[in-house]
Amino acid sequence: MQKRTRCSFLKCEIGFYISSREIGANEHNVLTKYNTIYLFVFDRKDENPLELIFQLTDFKYGPVYRPLVPCPYKNWISNDNYQRFIPDSNIQLHGLSFKESHKDLHVLYPAIVSSGENELLICGEIDQRRYKNVKIGIKLSNYDENLTILANDYELTATENRCSNINLNKEEVFLFTPFNVSGDGKPESIQYAKFINTQPFYSEQYIFVYSKSSIHSITSNNDYKSYWGGLNDLFFQRSESYFKPTCVAKIKDIPVDLVFKINDKQLEGRKIVDDNTEKSIFIVKINNIGNNKASFGCHAKPKGIYDERFNNFYVNKFNLALYKGHVNVTKIKTKEVSFSNSFENMYGKYTCKDEKGRTTYYVQEAKFIILPKTPHNENVEQIVFDEKLNEISCPNIYEGYGVLSEVEFQYKNGQKYSSTKDEQHFKTTDKEVIVGNIDKKILNLSTYICKYSENMKPFLYIKKTILLNGGKKSKDDVLKYLIPIIAVISIGTIGIIIAVVIISIKTVQKKKKSNLLSKASSAISASSMSQSSYSKSRLSGFRNSITSSTSSKKLKKLPSISYKPTISKPLSLKKQGNSTIKTKLSTSSKIGKK
Repeated sequence: MQKRTRCSFLKCEIGFYISSREIGANEHNVLTKYNTIYLFVFDRKDENPLELIFQLTDFKYGPVYRPLVPCPYKNWISNDNYQRFIPDSNIQLHGLSFKESHKDLHVLYPAIVSSGENELLICGEIDQRRYKNVKIGIKLSNYDENLTILANDYELTATENRCSNINLNKEEVFLFTPFNVSGDGKPESIQYAKFINTQPFYSEQYIFVYSKSSIHSITSNNDYKSYWGGLNDLFFQRSESYFKPTCVAKIKDIPVDLVFKINDKQLEGRKIVDDNTEKSIFIVKINNIGNNKASFGCHAKPKGIYDERFNNFYVNKFNLALYKGHVNVTKIKTKEVSFSNSFENMYGKYTCKDEKGRTTYYVQEAKFIILPKTPHNENVEQIVFDEKLNEISCPNIYEGYGVLSEVEFQYKNGQKYSSTKDEQHFKTTDKEVIVGNIDKKILNLSTYICKYSENMKPFLYIKKTILLNGGKKSKDDVLKYLIPIIAVISIGTIGIIIAVVIISIKTVQKKKKSNLLSKASSAISASSMSQSSYSKSRLSGFRNSITSSTSSKKLKKLPSISYKPTISKPLSLKKQGNSTIKTKLSTSSKIGKK
């Protein structure tokens, strides 16, 4: 029997040696391509998950006090082994590894309970190939609600990164996000800040600082290489004091401005004050992009802070969205707007706020008025009755922000008037400008334009076409529109009739031709059959005559006479249909010789 190697959870050559039967390890013979390997594997037969959990002694942790704990890593099981260790994805992304000094045998990771687990930090799995995988983890017990060492004095700037006067650039730093920060039930998470000067910061995060010199002293210790035969990983027998945080601080909230965003481009706009609410409103002017679509949104931009690490500071805490309106905002989160729609569908009043209505001292809500940089043209039809001609007017204020700058009126014959030049044709009140001195005879289908500006710059032209008498068009106007339509319909109808006649004639001709050919074919066939029958009848009679004559002569015992009857004239002419069939029968036989 081949000798097997017994080893601990350090660096094994062919497998594990587990003396405790409680974890279900048994010896197996595994036949490989080259030889038979004798190793212990986990082979529990029941449905319970296969787990190997390490227990840390005298270990405590709190809400924001998380010591570093060691987890098995990539080379915890030799790459030459029949089994292999697969680290957890979070451990690989944010664990503190030591490839050079520790050969990637272990990785350090803050004591964070894994998602979906109870007091367990899952480090990874043992891949046993033909057997079930085994979870490897750390038991995080002794939770102390009051355990904390929060520091009040810390500074995170472009030039200084300190916590309790500890220079973060010279230490190991992790960023911790607690459970349910944004109210959506997200689990707590950790990020290893390898480069603190470029690491993004987020609201509600904590900074965990650990002594780099203490950590590297334990990982560079080579005692584990000579330790064989034990039942535990040597790394877990070390004192946890090496891995306690030296400073913990919560990142403070920062002031921000909520800005309008189009196609991910941030636009701050010009601030005005609402006279009614005394709150700020931002006027944002954008380019019209034709018939294309654009994405609308809003963003919390740091105020007075020029540090890129804070650019998305509130993205995990708030879910900001852009809503249509100011007072009664509609529940439509505006994400994509088509510039081929009406003015109100694209521009106007918007409100930026959190989807769940959450606010803080720095983040509440912002109101915007989105306007086009170049005037937007809007065309509408207006029904006007004789007794309500004063409805031909333009309001002085549009939606609370647009100021009426001019009214242009034009009859359908081309005659024009402007409220800024021809005041005698207009009446101005506190609320509107009314078109006056109207000639009703030529009023129908006349137009007028309401021009609106904001801050002395035009942004909207509303052109209205007048339909007089409840929208009824005059007889001349009706004829003007109907005559071309009638002409087109008439031409089309005549064309269809001609086409139908031509097709009908061709169809009739084809049918006649087909009938004639059919009759001719039938006649020829009948004539042929008649001729054949007639010929057979005459020939049969002729033969009978000859036979009868011959018999008679034989009976009379006439002398040997050569009788050669010859028929050279036609036997008959018979007309059938349009055909004349001529038959000539010539017979020459030596009857006498027979």
